[in-house]
Amino acid sequence: MASAQVVLNLDGEIVPIESSLAEIIYIPAQSRLVINTQWDDLRCVLNPDGPEVPLPEPQPGDFVLALDQRPGDLMGEYVIESDGSISQLLGALSGDPVQLEIVTSAARVNNCTAGGDPQCAVLVCASGGTPIFSDSLEVPPPPQIDLSVNGLGSSAVVAGSAPNNVATQIAVQNNSAIAASNVVVNLAQSIPAGAIAGSVSTTAGSYNPSNGEWTLPNIAASSNATATLLFTAESSVANGSDVCVTGTVLSADQELINIQDDSDQHCASIEREVDLVLDVTSPASSASPGEAVAYFVSVDNNGPSDASNVVVDLTDQIPVDVSRSAIFQSTGTLDSSNWMSGQGATWTLATIPAGSTATRTLNLTYTVGSSVVDGSMMQVNASVTANETRINQDNDNASGTTQFSNP
Repeated sequence: MASAQVVLNLDGEIVPIESSLAEIIYIPAQSRLVINTQWDDLRCVLNPDGPEVPLPEPQPGDFVLALDQRPGDLMGEYVIESDGSISQLLGALSGDPVQLEIVTSAARVNNCTAGGDPQCAVLVCASGGTPIFSDSLEVPPPPQIDLSVNGLGSSAVVAGSAPNNVATQIAVQNNSAIAASNVVVNLAQSIPAGAIAGSVSTTAGSYNPSNGEWTLPNIAASSNATATLLFTAESSVANGSDVCVTGTVLSADQELINIQDDSDQHCASIEREVDLVLDVTSPASSASPGEAVAYFVSVDNNGPSDASNVVVDLTDQIPVDVSRSAIFQSTGTLDSSNWMSGQGATWTLATIPAGSTATRTLNLTYTVGSSVVDGSMMQVNASVTANETRINQDNDNASGTTQFSNP
C-alpha cells in the first residue's frame, strides 16, 4: 500500500500483510482491488444496498474487493487512489489505520458498482460453497468451518473371545483455518442381540450416554478429536451380524460447509469360532459271548463362541455274531433309521453354548453271540461338524474299540 496503513483482519485475527499477502493491485478501469493471498477461500461483508453487476470469475487464491464509499459508515469512508493506495477519510484524520475485515468462506458474493465508482463492499472468492451475508457492513457474516467424520476400529471380531472385544472409533477432523467451537456429534449405535455396549472415551470433550451426543467445546484448526466406543460381542452373537457406530455432526457455533463428509459409519463383523470335543468310550475294552457291550458318544464345546447345528455322524464295524441292540440320546434329535442295518446314525444338537457343562451323550448297546470269533474286534467311529468355523479340529473325530474273547 502506497499511502495508507492497512490492517488485514482475517477471521478475527490480525494478519501481518507481508506474511500473508503476495500482492495488492488496484485496477482503476474496473474499480477493482485484487489481493493475491495464501488463502483460496475468502469473503468480506456485503452491502445489501448496492446493485449487482457481473465480474469475471476469480482464480483460486485471488479475490476481488471493492471498498465502500458511503459516508456515515461506522468503519469510515474508504477511497481507492489511482496509484493503488487506500485511504480512509475519517480514519485518516485521526491517524487510525484502514482495516480490511475478511471472513473465510468458499463463496462468491454479489458485486456492485454504480457508474464508475465503487458503492459497496464486495468480495469474489474461489468458486464453490454457500455464501452467507451479514445485514450491514458493521456486522460481519458468521464464520464457516469444514468438518469431516471418519469411522475406524475393529473389522472382524470373534464372538465370545474376550470382554470389550469390539473397539470402534469416530474421529472428527477440523479442516478449517479457524477453530471450531461447541461441536455436537451424534454417536448412533446399532448392536445385535448378545452384544453389550461398554464404555465411551474421548480425547476431547464429553459424551452424554442419555442422548448419544458427544460435545466438543473446541477443535483447533487442522486438528482432530476421537471417540472410542467399546462393546462386548458375547458367545451367542449371531455369526455374520454387525456392531455399528455412526458419527454425525449435528451442529457447531460456526456455519457448517462441505457437509457431505460430516457423517461416517464403522461396523465390526462378528464371526463365530468353536472348539468341539468329541469322545467315544466303552466301559470295557474286551467282552465274551453272552455279554452286552455299551458305547457312549459325548460332545462338548470349549468355545469361544456358541455352536449351532452340531451334527455327529456315527458308523461302526462289528464282527460276525455281534448285533446292534439299542441306541438312544440324552438330548437333541437322532436319526437311527438305518443304524440296525449297519448304515450309521446321525445325532443333531441345535445349540451347544460355549463352555457348557450339560450332559450330552449318545448311548449304543451291542450283544455278543456265542459264536463270536476269539480275538476279533469291533469299532465305533464318530465325527462332528457345526455351522461355525471349527478350531482345534483334532478333537472332531473319535473312535472306540472292543476285542472279543471266545477260547
